[in-house]
Amino acid sequence: MGLTVRRCVCHFLVIVLAIVAGILYTPGPPFPLKGSINLAEIRRVKQDQIENVEVLLHNGSPLVIELNQNVNWNWTKIKTECGHRHVSLISNATYATLIQLPQSIVTATETMMLILGHRMSILDEVESRLEISVSEYIDYVQHQKSSSVGDFWLPYIFRFLPIQIRLLFEVLMRPLYLHDVSLSTICPEMMSDIEIPAFLSKNFLHFSPDPLIRRETSLNPYVFFGPKNSQSYPLHQNIFPGDVFMVMIEGTKDFAAFAPDQRKYLYPLGIETSVYASDPLSPDLYRTPDLIHAKGFRGQIKTGEVLFLPGDWIHQFQNKDIGPNIGLKFWFGGEDFVCPKGGYISCREIFSKAASHETKTHFLKKG
Repeated sequence: MGLTVRRCVCHFLVIVLAIVAGILYTPGPPFPLKGSINLAEIRRVKQDQIENVEVLLHNGSPLVIELNQNVNWNWTKIKTECGHRHVSLISNATYATLIQLPQSIVTATETMMLILGHRMSILDEVESRLEISVSEYIDYVQHQKSSSVGDFWLPYIFRFLPIQIRLLFEVLMRPLYLHDVSLSTICPEMMSDIEIPAFLSKNFLHFSPDPLIRRETSLNPYVFFGPKNSQSYPLHQNIFPGDVFMVMIEGTKDFAAFAPDQRKYLYPLGIETSVYASDPLSPDLYRTPDLIHAKGFRGQIKTGEVLFLPGDWIHQFQNKDIGPNIGLKFWFGGEDFVCPKGGYISCREIFSKAASHETKTHFLKKG
C-alpha cells in the first residue's frame, strides 16, 4: 500500500473516530451547529465625513472608514532593500505560552499530527518560526494558492479535545503569518514612503506620561502580512490600553468585535484571561452555545479602508484573499487619553498645542 493511500486511510479513520467520539462522549448533534449569530453590520463612512477624530473616539463603537486613496506599498523596495532582514512569525506571547504547555499536551498533539501524516516536533516547529528572511516570506505568501486549514474534521475533534490542543492545532495548521511586528523593524526604508490619513496624525499616545505606552506608540505602524486563512490570535482582548486603527494596504480581512460587557457569552479561558474559546468567524453553536446571545459587529475591511476599534473591545481577524493580505495597525489615543476630563487645564493646553498641527498627509518619517 502506497504512502498516499495509507495517509488517506488514516485521515478517514480519524474522521470516523472523531465523529463516533463526538456522538458517544458528548450529548447533542454529531455535527457542529454552524449558524448565524447576532452580529450587526458595522457602520461605514467616507474619509471626508471624518471632521474631528475626537468625535470618532468618543462614539465608542467600531467603524470602517473608506479612504480617498489607497496607501502605497512598494513591493520592489521592501524585497530588494529589506529582503535580507530576518523576522519572527510567532509573537513573544504565543511562544511563551506554547513552550510552557504540559508535556502530555505536546505528546498528544504530536501523536495526532503523526496519525494525520505530519511527523514533527512541536518545539522544533515553533522555533523554526522564530526566524525567516523577509524575502523568503514574501515568496511564500505570493506563491500561496491555498491554505492548509482544515474545515471539516477539525470541528469534530475539537468536541472532546482539551482547549490547549485546539489552540496548538490553530498555530500549527494555519498558514505562516508575519504579524504584529513594527514596520521600522522589518523595513525602516519603507517608513518614508508611506503616507497616512490626516486623522491619524493627531495621536496623543506619543505624549503619554507612561514610557511603555510612548515606546509602543513610537513603533507604529505594526505589520500584519499573510495569505488566506492566516490568523494572528484567536478571539481576544488587547492588553495595551490604546485604541486601534487598522489600515488595509492590500487584500481583505474578516473581523468580529464585541464590547467588553459581552464577555460572559464568549467563553473566556480563565478569570483573568484576555483570550476566548468562541470563534465568531466560524461559530460552533454546540460547543459554545451562549455565543448566539452575544451582540457585536461582523464585517470586512478591504484595500483602501481603515477599521477603528476601541481599545477595550474583544475582537478577531482572519485574512480572506488568496495571496498577500496586508494591514498596518496603529495604536492611537485622543486628547482625553492624556488629559482626562477634570484634569489640569495646563495639561490639556500643552498637549493641544503640541499635536494641533495637521496636514493633508502625514509622513511617518516625521512622526
